[in-house]
Amino acid sequence: MSNPEMQPYSMKLGVYERFCASREETLVLEENALSPSAGTFDIAKSDGEILFRVESRTAWPSGYRTRIIDYRSNTLLFAIGRNIVGSGFYAKGPDDKTILKIKDRSSETVCSFMSFLRRSEALINEPGRPHAREEIKDKTTGQIIALMSRSSLVGLVPDRIGRQTYTVTVAQGVDMALVVAMCFCLDDMLFKATRTD
Repeated sequence: MSNPEMQPYSMKLGVYERFCASREETLVLEENALSPSAGTFDIAKSDGEILFRVESRTAWPSGYRTRIIDYRSNTLLFAIGRNIVGSGFYAKGPDDKTILKIKDRSSETVCSFMSFLRRSEALINEPGRPHAREEIKDKTTGQIIALMSRSSLVGLVPDRIGRQTYTVTVAQGVDMALVVAMCFCLDDMLFKATRTD
């Protein structure tokens, strides 16, 4: 059942066109995925179909911690790392070129990237109540392109007993790999903020 707040995106939006959702999709993610202790796990749709695999290590040879690969073992994002200076994250592709940048500002988090249409794009997150619901929007239009539901600890990862999972619903036409990467960064920001409170 589709979410009444979320409409199909008028044009495809993202870094990887082949991973733009053909319909509204709900994915199951794990919290604190950027932690080296997260190990390896799969990202699946709510019906169990596996889309991506996530691998986290203390340090890859390039110094990054996490990478996302597709079902054909192609590296999509290698990988997500925290900026040394300032508050934010970045992600690089297999060619070591920066794909996206995420900056945490006072009232919102901004994810900027160059789309596969070669246009500069930006997504924003205006956090709601922690561990509840968060919206990711197109910064230009204000359209909701993804909804994170931290309260929906769905437990759909039987081989990862004890790990907390949550759902993110992605609008039709939006790159699911891009949304997953942004969710991981938002998770890490929330985790570190909780640890310092």
